[in-house]
Amino acid sequence: KVDVATLRGTREGVPALVELFRRHGVGATFLFTLGPDRTGRAIGRALKSGFTGKIRRSGVDVVPVAQYRGMLQQKFGVMFVYGVTVNAIALIIAFLFIMNTLYTMVLQRTRDIAILKSCGASSAFVLWQVLAESLLLTGVGAAAGIAMSYAAAWAIHTFLPLQTVEITWKWIAIALAAALGGAVVSSLYPAWRATRVDM
Repeated sequence: KVDVATLRGTREGVPALVELFRRHGVGATFLFTLGPDRTGRAIGRALKSGFTGKIRRSGVDVVPVAQYRGMLQQKFGVMFVYGVTVNAIALIIAFLFIMNTLYTMVLQRTRDIAILKSCGASSAFVLWQVLAESLLLTGVGAAAGIAMSYAAAWAIHTFLPLQTVEITWKWIAIALAAALGGAVVSSLYPAWRATRVDM
């Protein structure tokens, strides 16, 4: 990986490095940093001056970052499948843990649930109590997970500046939807058991 953050490095250093890497058969990835300084303007000026054409004539492909993930998936598809599979298994284990916790809670509070029902609490009320506890546990866990993700991203950007970590609102929404959906599904059986408690 080669990090490029200046106009001179973009216009002079990158073509020279591309030629050097091509001569020795070395593969490389160039990362152009767009920060609060003028690096974005430098990239724009370099592209307008025919920089892309000069690089392409050297036998190098210039692709936007949006296509970079697709390129990685084509080259390391098995690793992506492995990562998705591991994450799915981890989610299933987490949901089973929530279900086991709620089921244990129902068993421990059998007398309390019976008292509530004897005082007129409906099955819907008891079901909602179990569901609310499931949503509370999952919400706290999801918030802690998102906070830890931002902390990890900050640590990576600080100590490994060439590594890129991007956390978007889209993936946060997907994570929250998966967590809340799993919480509801995981609480169904414990909630049903709670409604079957005899007075």
